Amino acid sequence: MTRLLRRHGGGDARVREAARKALEEFGRAGLPEHPAAFEAAAVLVDAELALHARRPYPFGRADREQLGAMERLCRDHHERFGPDNPLTLSARASHGIHLVRWGDPERGRAVLRAVEEDARLLLGDRRPSRLRALYGLSVAALLTKDHPAAADLAEQAYRGQCLVLGEHHPDTLFSLMQLGIARTLTGGNPRAVATVRRARRGLAEVLGPRHEEIVRGHVSEVLGGLPRPVLLAVVHAADFLNQAPGAVRRAVRDLFGRR
Repeated sequence: MTRLLRRHGGGDARVREAARKALEEFGRAGLPEHPAAFEAAAVLVDAELALHARRPYPFGRADREQLGAMERLCRDHHERFGPDNPLTLSARASHGIHLVRWGDPERGRAVLRAVEEDARLLLGDRRPSRLRALYGLSVAALLTKDHPAAADLAEQAYRGQCLVLGEHHPDTLFSLMQLGIARTLTGGNPRAVATVRRARRGLAEVLGPRHEEIVRGHVSEVLGGLPRPVLLAVVHAADFLNQAPGAVRRAVRDLFGRR
């Protein structure tokens, strides 16, 4: 379900319905904390969020309304299912990641820290919602130029997802890509480019060769071959251009920091 959802951008009603039915079946079987139940919850949340996330960049009121709709979705799940329900935690984690990607990394970081703590205290360390929150915290750290923290958080997420979801799951491969990019920007790690290349190949097999994360991986591989002073100059130039409006800003954010 996750592969189909990501390939169609969350717009397939059949995927949402399949995820909803899977959650109901796990509930009837008394297995609400089964890893596959968390997976179904993540699929359903991503599909519901996609209804309110048609545009990836918050330039105006309509985009703020989309983020508001996500917040209402999180509150609705909290009231209907409770704070420790996998659907609630997945909704909160996805909301935090959207905030990080859409240009509010500090607010997104606060949301994700709360999700990580709640999931860990309520359900344990190796829950998909907690690991997804760690991935989002890594993205936030990268955007705020804390590259060592970004690498550490991505590695935690990746190792946990390998155990819980498997090495070839899309979420695991996204964390592996994030780890490679963070290592590239940290410098001094000869495995960085190889890590990005491995993630890119895995994602191409799972999601197809045209997924935007694969483009991000190609860019990271090129940057990883640059001398570190040149690499940092490119990143600083990207930060400057990222303040520009319109197409320039969108292009820069596609290459630096958006999943």
